[in-house]
This record gives sequence, structure tokens and C-alpha cells, in this order.
Amino acid sequence: MNNNIRTANILKFFPDSIYKRVLVETILDGVNHEGFGITQEQEKVFISPKIVKDLDIRVGDIIEALIAPNEKSKSDSTPWAVCHVGMTKVLPVEAPEEVLSERQIELSIEERITELLLKPENEYPHKVGEMSEKLGITTDQVQLALQRMHNAGDIWEAKIERKGSQDRASYVLWALDNELFSVECE
Repeated sequence: MNNNIRTANILKFFPDSIYKRVLVETILDGVNHEGFGITQEQEKVFISPKIVKDLDIRVGDIIEALIAPNEKSKSDSTPWAVCHVGMTKVLPVEAPEEVLSERQIELSIEERITELLLKPENEYPHKVGEMSEKLGITTDQVQLALQRMHNAGDIWEAKIERKGSQDRASYVLWALDNELFSVECE
């Protein structure tokens, strides 16, 4: 499976998600190995057994994770839930506070994308791979930042299909202005 597609799908599936640091307070070892943590704002976070197991999360660990509002029936006691194992990492014990969170990295990538596309020589629609190459960062990181920008209305997305019967676009173009997608003939 293509990681770019998976990352984009995760963000589409969890549109209200945010990155947060979470202190793991409880792992229910004797039950089903689900975990619970708390954010710096003192909000409880549910961690699924699969994520606990796959990342070998332990009580006292600090994780950075994409979290989303928990299901309504549980949101009164535990307002957040970790979204996906692929969007979660356990911070090293000696991690200093100034370690950038994934969300802060995304913001700097968003700013870099905007700067790139504002340059006169780059005022045309770009593919993710082209931006990734120009910025020197992974396509996964670019895709994640572009999806966030698109969700916020900061960038335009055009999906190009070769055939009308396609389920997925042949490729996607991104631009800061919708005028860049129009073709003028003289």
C-alpha cells in the first residue's frame, strides 16, 4: 500500500484530529491491554490495544500521536482517542522539551510549501513528488501538510483522471490560486 494514500486517508477519516503529546498513565495488562494517557491540558486519551502492543507502550512513556475526538458514548470521561499506529511515536526518555512535535514540523512544512509556490518561477500547479523534490523532504510529509492546508482552505487541489470510469485520480495537482488551473488560449 502506498504510504501517501494511507496518510491522506487517515486525515480524511479523522478531519478533527490534532497532534498532541500524551503521558501514558495506565495500561490494562490483565484485561485487553488498552491504555489511557493524559495531554498537557489534562484531557484523557484512549490508546487502543493494537497501538499499545505494536509500539510496546508502557506506563510513564510519552508519546506523540494524532488524536481525534473519541466516540460520543465515551467522550465525557475520555474525550480523545489515538487515531492510528502509523501516526504515533514513543519519545525517547531523554527527549528534551524543545524536540519539535509532528504538528510543529507540519506547520513549518506548510510554510515552506507556501514560500515555494509563491516564487514566480513556481507559480504553476505542482504534483506532490515535485514539491517533495524541491523541498528535500519526503512525499509523506508533503502529502500530510498539503492535506492539512486543503482542509483549512489554504490550497487548491485538482484531481486529474484519464478516464471517466476511474475510481482514483491519475494524478493530483496543487496550487495556491485556482486561476493557475485555467488555460488561456490566444
